[in-house]
Amino acid sequence: MADDTKGSQGEARLEKAAREGNRSGVPDYEVAAQAVREKMARLKALRLARDAAQPQAAVITKTASKGGRSVKAAPKGKGASKAAVPLSEWLDGQKDSGRKS
Repeated sequence: MADDTKGSQGEARLEKAAREGNRSGVPDYEVAAQAVREKMARLKALRLARDAAQPQAAVITKTASKGGRSVKAAPKGKGASKAAVPLSEWLDGQKDSGRKS
């Protein structure tokens, strides 16, 4: 496949630089970084081409994941009965128990 040869160009450049003994004056880490950048650019182009070929499928999955949120139910257990009491009744209860507010 033609994409395989393009992907290995960065690796070939890195190997060639290693064989030459770094005669060009460019540090090894720069050569390696350039190879990584070329590989990332190639993968990004492949990903964009894949996404462009299937635009409806990508939109549907994104919408389904965002739009399908469920409403949280009321908490169960200890705090469930206390949360149902109106504030005025709760304050009256606090006054009756000796709380000054």
